[in-house]
Amino acid sequence: MRVKLCLAFLVGLSGPVMSAARFMDGNTLLRLCSGTHAEVIYCTGYLVGVVDALLFKDNGISVGKWGPYRFCIPDGADSNHLPEIIKPWISANPTKQQFEAAAFVAKALSDVWPCK
Repeated sequence: MRVKLCLAFLVGLSGPVMSAARFMDGNTLLRLCSGTHAEVIYCTGYLVGVVDALLFKDNGISVGKWGPYRFCIPDGADSNHLPEIIKPWISANPTKQQFEAAAFVAKALSDVWPCK
């Protein structure tokens, strides 16, 4: 039984692990954030990882920065809402969807959560 469980777990991981070997673009991120429940969970995990990588504290405020894009996470912000924040921005910029997804995240959050 344990062997079957371990095998099922490894097979379940093989898709995302293999696809994560390359950088994610906006097309892929949009598809994941709009997909099945499992894909939305994967999308949310990716978004949380990007946001965490960009964050630093500035006078006690969580600030994210990527090049010229800067965002401040408001109190009460919930990581589960990240896909709904990112999807409209990616959809509104179809000519740029082949670019790196992390840049979309930084730009979208700088529009939605600007620093004051």
